[in-house]
Amino acid sequence: MDRTTRGPAHGRPRGRTVAVAHAVLTAVAIFVLALLLVTGVEVVLGHTLSGDDSGSTSLGIFLHGPE
Repeated sequence: MDRTTRGPAHGRPRGRTVAVAHAVLTAVAIFVLALLLVTGVEVVLGHTLSGDDSGSTSLGIFLHGPE
């Protein structure tokens, strides 16, 4: 068995593990960028995209509750 091409104890090829990790990191990065984009638009508009005129963002309401 060639130890350089196999992962730890489960014996899966290391390339698959790296590919899954890359896919997960890419998905998380896209989610964070989308969250920042929506928050930025809400800050510029002065209200949530759903039309709530509380002066807060969706992220702020989620984290701190409605004002």
